[in-house]
Amino acid sequence: LQAAVTKLFATYPTGCTRQVNCAFFGRMGNGKSSLINTIYQTISGSNDCLCEVGLGDQSKTIRYACCAELDLKRHLPLVLFDTKGLSDSYEYSPLIDNILGGKFKPNHSMNNPKWMDYSLLGDRRLKVDVVVFVYAYGSPFPERLAAVVAAQARAHKVSVLPVITHYDQVKTEAKLKAEADRCAAAFNTVPVCLANLSALRLTPFNATSEELARQQRLVEFTKETVVSLVSQIMLCGQQHHMYKKYDITRPLHLNSSSADCSIM
Repeated sequence: LQAAVTKLFATYPTGCTRQVNCAFFGRMGNGKSSLINTIYQTISGSNDCLCEVGLGDQSKTIRYACCAELDLKRHLPLVLFDTKGLSDSYEYSPLIDNILGGKFKPNHSMNNPKWMDYSLLGDRRLKVDVVVFVYAYGSPFPERLAAVVAAQARAHKVSVLPVITHYDQVKTEAKLKAEADRCAAAFNTVPVCLANLSALRLTPFNATSEELARQQRLVEFTKETVVSLVSQIMLCGQQHHMYKKYDITRPLHLNSSSADCSIM
C-alpha cells in the first residue's frame, strides 16, 4: 500500500502537476463526506476528518465544502468539493450545471441564488475537472439524479467515477452485482466499491477474532481501493485539462496554415 501511495505522489508531484478539482454528488446520507474523509486519511496517513458526516438520511453538509488539505500539505494537487445531499429529482440540473462550470464559492450556502462566476474570482482553478457519484449499497438507486449528473457531465466534458459505499454491509455478491450493474448502466463505467474507514475502525463490543480479522481485511481492501480511485481521479483530471487546452471537439480547417500532423 505504501509503495502505491509513494508512486502516486511521484506521478503527480505537487507544484509540478495541474491541480485537479473533484466534486462529489449523491443522495443524503450516502457517504459523500465520509468518502472524502476516507480519501484524506488513506493518502495522508492521518486519522483526521475533514468533513462532518451525517447519519442515515440526515445530511450534515449544507454548504459547499472545499477540502484542499491534500494540496496545502503537499501530498497531491487534488482539491475535493463536498456538496449537500440531493434528493432523487431532475430539478437539480441547473444547480449541477453551475457547480461543474465553477459558478460557486466554497463555504457559501448551496441555497444562495447569487452565483459567483469562477472567471470573476481571479482563480480559474475552481472549475470542476472530475465528478465522483456516491451511492450507498442497499439504498434505492437515484435514477433521476444519476441521469442529471451524467447529462451535465457530458455537457461539460467531465468524467464521472461512480462509487458504491457501505461495502462492509454486503451480504451476497449477487445483490452487489445487481446494484453495480445499475450504477454502471447510468454512467457507462464500472463502479468502485469500498467502505468507510472511520466506521471500520470502531471495534464492535465483544467482537470475535474472526470478526476482527474480517474487519482488518476490509480496512486493507478499502485503502487499496481508495488509492486506485484517487489514481483514476488524477488521471481523469489531467485528461480534462488537456481536453480544454486542445479542444478536440473543434473541427480542423483544411486550409489551416498550422503544421499539424496528418491523420494516420
